[in-house]
Amino acid sequence: MGCRVQRPHIGFCPFCEQGHLGIAGCGFCHTLVAICDECELVWSNVRGVAMNSTTRSSGTYPHCPHCETADARWYWLSPEQIQQAGLQDCIKPLDH
Repeated sequence: MGCRVQRPHIGFCPFCEQGHLGIAGCGFCHTLVAICDECELVWSNVRGVAMNSTTRSSGTYPHCPHCETADARWYWLSPEQIQQAGLQDCIKPLDH
């Protein structure tokens, strides 16, 4: 998903152990997912992967696992959007 910036994340990627998992929305169906900013794996169960690192990924960027569009035009959620989605308890401090 491009260069790394400090954005809210739910932890390190359980697969590559290098990237941060950010919360993103599909530009077509607006499904929320977790995406690794390093290896680009996608998890449709945001809360599941935030709480349990053995949760299996649902696919790879740029495909949406919900609507199956090939180019989902993902957008990163802002802290306000994360709160509106009820996922604020999944967010880790930026230094983790």
